[in-house]
Amino acid sequence: MRNFIRKYKKDIMILTVLSAAAIAIYFILPVFYGSGGDMAGVYVDGELYASYDLLYSQRYRIPVGDEYNEVLIEHGKIRVSSSSCRNQVCVNHAPISKNGESIICLPHKLVIKIENKKETGLDGIAE
Repeated sequence: MRNFIRKYKKDIMILTVLSAAAIAIYFILPVFYGSGGDMAGVYVDGELYASYDLLYSQRYRIPVGDEYNEVLIEHGKIRVSSSSCRNQVCVNHAPISKNGESIICLPHKLVIKIENKKETGLDGIAE
């Protein structure tokens, strides 16, 4: 065993440093990129329709012409609970809560994007 350690000493040191770096990155990256957002910006046809605070459980109906999307906020997450579009991709999407995540309904040109209050400058509901 002693000969093995002498022979591969540099390799063991490199492996140890790389492992320590990987563990550090695993715990540090979520602090910068994986943090939960405060607000959900709802955009219809590229324009901000509303901004909702994720702290409060609510249900909102977003009219899009004669069609609609209904969004549900629960436990700091937002999702599309129902929609009048045919494909229902937005309804089947998992709830989102982290910065930069989004749900898109192409038929209705609707985008829900998680943002921070600090980034958007919004501090309440805008309709």
